[in-house]
Amino acid sequence: MAHEFRADPDFTEFRSELRECILSNWPYAAGEVLLGEPVTERRVYSVLEAAHDIGMAAKTLDGILIDAAAFAPADPRPHSRKIFCAVTFAPLLAEIPTWVGPGEMMEAIGVTKRTLAILQEDGILAPRTRAPKVIARWSLSDGLALIEELASLATELDISARGWLGLQEAKKRKGVAVRDMINQVRAGKMRLRRSREIPGYNAFQVSVAEVNALAALLDQSRPQDPAFTGTVSAAAFGRKVGMRDGGHFIALIQAGHVTAQAVLNPKTHLTQFRMSDEDIAAFHKKFLTTTTIEEEFGLHRNRILAILRSAGARQFMLEERSIGPIWLRTNVEGILVANDGRRTLPTSGGH
Repeated sequence: MAHEFRADPDFTEFRSELRECILSNWPYAAGEVLLGEPVTERRVYSVLEAAHDIGMAAKTLDGILIDAAAFAPADPRPHSRKIFCAVTFAPLLAEIPTWVGPGEMMEAIGVTKRTLAILQEDGILAPRTRAPKVIARWSLSDGLALIEELASLATELDISARGWLGLQEAKKRKGVAVRDMINQVRAGKMRLRRSREIPGYNAFQVSVAEVNALAALLDQSRPQDPAFTGTVSAAAFGRKVGMRDGGHFIALIQAGHVTAQAVLNPKTHLTQFRMSDEDIAAFHKKFLTTTTIEEEFGLHRNRILAILRSAGARQFMLEERSIGPIWLRTNVEGILVANDGRRTLPTSGGH
């Protein structure tokens, strides 16, 4: 087919379909020749080839991709046969070589190992992967962005002032999570000062009086808000259905595409979205994600992406902006069923 019958129009459509099938299932790189034509864009990668291209051990990259939901943890295939969508995971592959170890992160933002651990525990900073045995798992941009954000919220001090404590010291003395203090600062409910004498993260200080007030507020026993009973966090549900960027899922809610209730968290006094069983059922009735398609139709994610790409199915866009692998059910359900997708769960879904 690469050389014979190339001028025969009867073979043109067959050659095109065969080429599409091969490109969707074999890791051909851009520039390679397939059936007499150069490949313009890589469609899929194998773990082995991707690891070679970014200079990483295949086993290490495999763990990172499993954490990123490219594969199921129990996938038994060898690295040469584990393929994934090159387009979907291109940003991750480009980012991995820029990750640094904890030492570089600590030096960049001026913290100790213990402080970095606390920032991670409190959800202020997070490594880019939870895969085991990956040392370089931090992004310097995350740490520097935190310092830049705090600097934009702080008032500078020429000298240290009485009645103010560093964030870590305030946590140690008053028992208030750094997360809660920073959230209060972000909400404009707590002041933040920055000492010019101290570099990095440790320069930021909060008022002892305001921390005491926050601690008392958090310690007060409160009746459980009915909105928290029988509901789940919208951000947590978004992660469960494969939308790991919580901002994208919340954007769907704010745009009115997903139903949820905005409630005031009694501990942080910040608004968060909660979803009831009815909200979750409505989401599953309207949308499908790679994760929910896997569960409902029993198809492997690479097969899912190949089927939908071949059928020309477009992902759901939010104001012409991509928000990840999510589709309107009405646009893709018939395509999946026609390609031997066998439902294993009811379409209404659940927690």
